Amino acid sequence: MLITVGMVLAFTVPVVLFLLTATSAGYEDTLKAQADASSRMLAEVINEVYGQGTGAKRRVALALPSSSVRVVVEGNEVVVETEKYRASSPIFASMSTPRTEIEVGSGLMVFEVVNVGGKVQVSLFEGAGGG
Repeated sequence: MLITVGMVLAFTVPVVLFLLTATSAGYEDTLKAQADASSRMLAEVINEVYGQGTGAKRRVALALPSSSVRVVVEGNEVVVETEKYRASSPIFASMSTPRTEIEVGSGLMVFEVVNVGGKVQVSLFEGAGGG
């Protein structure tokens, strides 16, 4: 009986540990994909608003991954930073400031992108009923 229990544990424990590791790796891949999609979507909106010219404005809702720390628009890229990963997407727009850094959390966040005088501004949209 004791040998049977030992045999069952000898085969069950490694399988359970393998499944936990595989699940964790899948979770990390999901976070990376979500961060990549968020940076790409924001970059597309920035480029679109820039292309539409002065006065163009758009709001975009992004589902940021659970470990999100900040969104940075600097130089020619949009970066979504998480605790372990940095997802970036290129932009061609002319920005109003050399670096825009927005502290974020996880979940659905709304960003406002505005073209003011040919320069694009990105901010976190705070009001639900404004403008």
